Amino acid sequence: VNSGVYSNTLMESAARCVESGHVATPSSVLQEAYDTTIERGSCTACVAAVQPDGRLHVTNVGDTSALVLRGKRTILRSTPEMVSDNCPVQLACLQMLAGNELGNTPEDASGYACKLQPGDVVVLASDGLWDNLTDARISSIIESSSVALEEKHALREHAHAVAYQLASEALEHSQQSPRAAIAAHLESQRDIGEEWRPTASPKHRGPFTKTVRRLLSGCFVAPEVKDEEEDEEEVAAFKFPKADDITCVVGM
Repeated sequence: VNSGVYSNTLMESAARCVESGHVATPSSVLQEAYDTTIERGSCTACVAAVQPDGRLHVTNVGDTSALVLRGKRTILRSTPEMVSDNCPVQLACLQMLAGNELGNTPEDASGYACKLQPGDVVVLASDGLWDNLTDARISSIIESSSVALEEKHALREHAHAVAYQLASEALEHSQQSPRAAIAAHLESQRDIGEEWRPTASPKHRGPFTKTVRRLLSGCFVAPEVKDEEEDEEEVAAFKFPKADDITCVVGM
């Protein structure tokens, strides 16, 4: 099953719902798109809309997430929905769900809302972004690219450029993922009991590091890593990047 077919079709259906004008909220958009998508597959999803009163409403399923920044302040950050480490809640077509529990429905989505102000930046992205860039790094990239723009057309192009910059940096780090090397080494050393010790500097880590440490607990001797403290000058350095697809949308 090509999961890309399902996710693309789901979002195409969501776009048609919005263009029709008869569906008003992100949750209802996602529900109607889900009901009309019949391809086999599964995916996570994040749908957001700004209402006329300036309130942003977000519906999220899985480890896609929404982030709202006001300068350096985080106004809203959705929480990834996970079944277990590296195993997100996912929508699956009704045919796949028949008679089993292979996936979830829009009823399992989480909802969020906040009042937007001029200058706020909204980031919607898949886990390929969040696992490879910290929120601090995302904020830094957005802040460094800030310009005074008045025309909507110029603002739209700038938002596209920022989204591309975020996705490009996340992709660069994801391509350095040691996942394949780790798996191959563990397989080769399985029968002789040799410890595997990461060679990367212990002070350099990405958001996915904690998940990797939990998943591989007992398989290797992990270097000491400060659990919560983070050096802002090193937020772009990663010890355990994650190879994954990346989708990123920025609204300004």
